[in-house]
Amino acid sequence: LTTDSRPLFRGTPHATPRFRLATTTALHAFGPLVQSARKTHPAAFPRSAPCPMPAARPTVWTDVVLHPDALALLQAQSRLIGPSVVPVPAVDRLATLPEADAAIVTSLFPGNAATFARAPRLRVVARTGIGYDNVNIADATAAGICVLNTPDAPTESTAEFSIGLMFAVARRIATADIHAKRGIWKNDAATMGFDLAGKTLGLVGFGRIARRVAEIARTIRMRVLACDPFVAPEIFQQAGVTSCATLPDLLRESRVLSI
Repeated sequence: LTTDSRPLFRGTPHATPRFRLATTTALHAFGPLVQSARKTHPAAFPRSAPCPMPAARPTVWTDVVLHPDALALLQAQSRLIGPSVVPVPAVDRLATLPEADAAIVTSLFPGNAATFARAPRLRVVARTGIGYDNVNIADATAAGICVLNTPDAPTESTAEFSIGLMFAVARRIATADIHAKRGIWKNDAATMGFDLAGKTLGLVGFGRIARRVAEIARTIRMRVLACDPFVAPEIFQQAGVTSCATLPDLLRESRVLSI
């Protein structure tokens, strides 16, 4: 569910990536979403198992640490519950899940048959990130639950983290930090590192994150190469990136490599 660029979730890119809602009435679309899913996947959403979505304000369970903007938007459209909203004992973080019509979850959510059996009202599970390996799709389908993810959510944060690591390695920032704390002052090549400007960055794969890494790298005057046999030549051209036909070609020319 994506729309504007406002980040609605805060925290580290691994724990709480950004999540966006389509409109302020997005939660009211959960019911129609299930009805639509029934048309395309009738076996997964049998009409003999009616969708118990409420007519007005649904109950949304979440274990995501929500940004204040997300809190305000969700609370205006739903009854919001869950361990990140009202702290619960660690012994059972799912205690209020049986009340939920929909859930917005992190990668720590145990999306399996046992969990879904505890939540007969649940009809939508939305993952705040790309992967949903913690949600068993077969179990969700059997329970009549639609699973969503947010593939664009962590693109920016992951790309920035990649660029940050490049600077840390190239400029020996960790080593310099340790030396400074110990009162050791050096300006030799092993400590000072090298400039990234003018160097060649090689990208293994050229998907969403790699394209954003390339965009940032070009602003610091790096030459960018990429190897991805599944990407059309015009995509490389539009990004100002040189395509390498083989991985050995890429490795041969790159000073910095990002996978």
